[in-house]
Amino acid sequence: TQVNIPTTREEAVDYIENTYQPTFVKVPKELGDTPDIAISKSFNDKLIPALKTINETFKDKGYEVKIHQGSRSLAEQAKHLKSGASTIPVSLHNIGEAVDISFWKDGKKVMIDAVDKQSQETKDMLKEVGGKIEELGFTWGGKWSNPYDPWHVQYHKNTKSYLENNKDMIPTFKAFLPDYKERLKVTKDSSDKVKLKELISYLENT
Repeated sequence: TQVNIPTTREEAVDYIENTYQPTFVKVPKELGDTPDIAISKSFNDKLIPALKTINETFKDKGYEVKIHQGSRSLAEQAKHLKSGASTIPVSLHNIGEAVDISFWKDGKKVMIDAVDKQSQETKDMLKEVGGKIEELGFTWGGKWSNPYDPWHVQYHKNTKSYLENNKDMIPTFKAFLPDYKERLKVTKDSSDKVKLKELISYLENT
């Protein structure tokens, strides 16, 4: 529960990065590409058992998934938005509710190319592992087209869904309404527009 409720964008950034993110927990070293990867405790409690299940399921095929990136600063998010790697000004990465994963085959990291450049072996691995991710109740970015993001895993369907289940975070996200509205003005993607309109409407009427 928030102690000091942010009312401005500056306060919201400060709250996320200096109060909220420091509460995150580190993921097990054997499931991270690098040390010190951290995510929210609630997401950690769901994700870590799922990754262990996935790795056990595909052990005979030599498949393995690890967490490549957990939480992300707002400055990093701005860079992702500018490059097209993300379509939203404030994402679930910023609050520790999403990760980027890496795929491994027989102990070697598999580099994932654009769909039309993937080998059949890579396509088969992504289909199987991605399917298992979804079977376990998570949203997998490999099903997205804008952007195609097979590395991305989150538990909630989208930001709106997260906020419906974590209403104490609504004031923080309301502080970013101008960012979402600005993004809505410039995006040309129809699905992006739909998601942004739904989120903006929810924030304005909650």
